[in-house]
Amino acid sequence: MSTNNTNDLDDPYINRYAGRIEDPEEVLMRADFDRVLDMQGKALNARDDAEYWQLSSESDQLISRWRDRDDEYGDAWQYLGDAHDDWKAQPETMTRFHERIAADEAEGVYVLTDMQRRSQQHARELTGHGEWMQTSETEQASAGREPIPGHAFAGLVNGHDREGMER
Repeated sequence: MSTNNTNDLDDPYINRYAGRIEDPEEVLMRADFDRVLDMQGKALNARDDAEYWQLSSESDQLISRWRDRDDEYGDAWQYLGDAHDDWKAQPETMTRFHERIAADEAEGVYVLTDMQRRSQQHARELTGHGEWMQTSETEQASAGREPIPGHAFAGLVNGHDREGMER
């Protein structure tokens, strides 16, 4: 198995996401993102210049494969890269962001697309700041929760303003 072959059924990178995500193209994108991170890490610890340049070249090819796309997967690759950088650089801020998003979703407010939410979880997991929460767990967490009456959006939904006055 080549390090950049994303079609092998026994590929550990693909298997990491195949059970989490239904879209096979998104699985490949996430697998390649992890593969690139590993290649870049190996390149930094290469035994010699030839190994460094080989790993760097393979990594660059995978990056170009996704970054240069003019579709939702190209956008998702960029978003995942930005999310990964954010989780590495500002984990406390991103933890608060993650908690706010979870609270909003529990109230029925969705500010991220499904793919963006998965990218946040992916980046969070890769940087060691939490585990990937399955969609079913997110849905279960929000299923029994009522909107918080003091929240402005909740007032729009339930017909009451912040002071409890009916609209």
